[in-house]
Amino acid sequence: MHIQTCAKRNKFTNLRTMVLRLLTVGDGDLSFSLALKRAYPHLDLIASTLVESSEELSRTYSNASANEAELRNTWGVSILFHVDATRLDKTLSLETSSFSSSYSFSKFDLILFNHPHLGDASLAISEKLHAERHYSLLCHYFHSAKRFLNDHGRIHVCLCGTQAITWDLYKAAKNNGLTLICQQGTEAPVESWIFYGDFVVEKDDQTINPAPVQKHYPCPRRYRNGKLGSKHYLGKYGYRHRRTGGDLFRGNDSDMSVHQSVNYIFERQDVNINGIEVTDVIDTASVGVDGFVCEICGVVFENKCLLEKHLDSPAVPDILTNDSTLDRRGTIRPRELQDSTSTSRRDATITATTLLSSGDDGNQINHERIHSPLDRTCILTEGTVNGTFDSTRIKWLCRQKDFHSFSNYISSKKQCVDAISQGRIYVNGIVALDSGRIVREKDVITLIDIKASNPIQPASTVQTSPIEDSLGCRIVEEIPLQNDRQWPRLVAVYKPVGIRVVGSFSPNTLEMITKRLVEEQSSGMENLSCTPLSKLDTGCAGLCVFLMDSKGNDLRVEQNVQITYRFTALVHGRVPEEWRRGVYVRLPRNGTRMWKRQNNDKGQDEVSKNCDAGNVMDYDEKIEITQHALDLDNSIFIVSKDGHSFCDVNDNTCIETLEISSRHGSGKIVNTISFILRKIAYPVINDRFCKREFASLPRRMRNILKQKICIGCYSVCVHLHDDIRREITVEPHRRTQASFWRQTMSSALDGSTE
Repeated sequence: MHIQTCAKRNKFTNLRTMVLRLLTVGDGDLSFSLALKRAYPHLDLIASTLVESSEELSRTYSNASANEAELRNTWGVSILFHVDATRLDKTLSLETSSFSSSYSFSKFDLILFNHPHLGDASLAISEKLHAERHYSLLCHYFHSAKRFLNDHGRIHVCLCGTQAITWDLYKAAKNNGLTLICQQGTEAPVESWIFYGDFVVEKDDQTINPAPVQKHYPCPRRYRNGKLGSKHYLGKYGYRHRRTGGDLFRGNDSDMSVHQSVNYIFERQDVNINGIEVTDVIDTASVGVDGFVCEICGVVFENKCLLEKHLDSPAVPDILTNDSTLDRRGTIRPRELQDSTSTSRRDATITATTLLSSGDDGNQINHERIHSPLDRTCILTEGTVNGTFDSTRIKWLCRQKDFHSFSNYISSKKQCVDAISQGRIYVNGIVALDSGRIVREKDVITLIDIKASNPIQPASTVQTSPIEDSLGCRIVEEIPLQNDRQWPRLVAVYKPVGIRVVGSFSPNTLEMITKRLVEEQSSGMENLSCTPLSKLDTGCAGLCVFLMDSKGNDLRVEQNVQITYRFTALVHGRVPEEWRRGVYVRLPRNGTRMWKRQNNDKGQDEVSKNCDAGNVMDYDEKIEITQHALDLDNSIFIVSKDGHSFCDVNDNTCIETLEISSRHGSGKIVNTISFILRKIAYPVINDRFCKREFASLPRRMRNILKQKICIGCYSVCVHLHDDIRREITVEPHRRTQASFWRQTMSSALDGSTE
């Protein structure tokens, strides 16, 4: 492809028309290189992979042989094996020595690396270690690739999710004298970023347009339709994102999810300064007060030998886990061994409190159970992981029939998750807290009897009653309405998620459960009337109020009781400062759901007309936010209580705890609250309509939350005339508290123990 340069920066004024030369690194099955060549045949492309030989490539990826053959025979592309992206100066020169000296491999216009990953499953045990290792990988990739760029070449890297933040992508680039010039999602056409900025195609050159897609090009549908997280423009040309282990990977998820993948393009910022080119030659090692320091990524080693091994192969999985870990502030943090007999990295880093005190479902875990030693008299079964099950997840392993006798007790993933939340599964004598935990060969997995464990209970309340149902519903407080009479009375009941409030059609509705609990508590009383004054959403946990009477419904009492509901929600974003003093938001006059707006006193003809015009789907009513007091019957009052930012420069990684009060809809207002917060750009975390925002959260937070929405009604204020005014409160669930996530993420990153 013939490229000429834009004159606005005068970088290429002395250069003639040139050919754009590209190098792909880390292209496991070579499908990215092939797809790129299919789409843009005029690119001068060299493909490389870390796999050592063509034979090993075929064993690792079943589709690699066909890719290699087409690249060589159809497109004439050179393929290099055993090329380490972090040591191009070493591995690339060795590979290119076997080619003709008439073709220069030394300099490139663009070096591309898709989804760099070490492929070390054991890193999943520590969020901090995982981030540090990949930060080091990026540093060495940038440092290595920079030496093989021409004067105005660029470096590409594609990351997904929050990797750019957690792996400190921008810091790694800045430390290597690189600046970000472009970032594009993977759905965007490749020419929008590969020919970005200074590379401008001649007007009469049509080669920038991608070639037509042939019938045999597209890869399997799951790589093209976004099922694995993100669509890629080159998917229709055959690109597949594969795991490092390829077909040799054993586990449930043979394909890695790459949601929200983004292409980042960097260029050197140390060229053409006052007409003088500045080189980037720096010492790669120095001796500091704490030990031997790698000047590229900042890792500190105890002796020169370990440092030399690190510089020789920065991407080798075991380098950073000998005696110290990377600290991005330049200090050394020795890793204390958990057991003096430990012989592996995982035993040194796994502790019961590394993941704090939160299981997969976010419930509270008994600290005494976590720190107590394994009672071997209660063991149901025990087994050692062999090579067949190495690098598999514990929730999959425990269901396998050929793994000792675990399948006799655990036959489904849910049963395994429940057993872990109950503290019944141990790994190497320590309670397993994460069902996504990856086990390694020689790990010892133990399952104990449920009678020996303390099952996890929902979050404790400020005021509790011994009257509790097996489904988790419990009476929190009872309020007599007349001093000299037992009945009628108001009963405040806590319900978990999934319990319907109103209805007598099932014994498992909250109305029938409350009636049963009160009758059991009041011996001799039967056929009590139970009138729900609250109608909390089924998908929301919290407090509900019922009117109980022995003589039937008292409509006067029911009509005169006024209840204010206070919800606690965890939302995305950094809210304005005035929200800490409180703001009012008027509720929408029309329904927030499409079917409600369709039936808003309109005839069918008018509804059809609006549907055709697009008015039904578009919500154009302005959300009114004010600090002037409004009637809570038709508004909500929002107060910001706490906040936390995972990244100081990005509001998308901020979370806030809000308290939201209203008297509207007998408490059945969670959908409306979620709708309003979504419309004003502060959606509730785990709102099913805001998956993009949820994906921006740290991976550990997403793993703990699963699919649980972070909102609940944990306080009600009951007001009956001037005689009775009572506020009833239970402790909000920890997942709605920004302080909990601040502590959790801080401890997870520090790798500290309590």
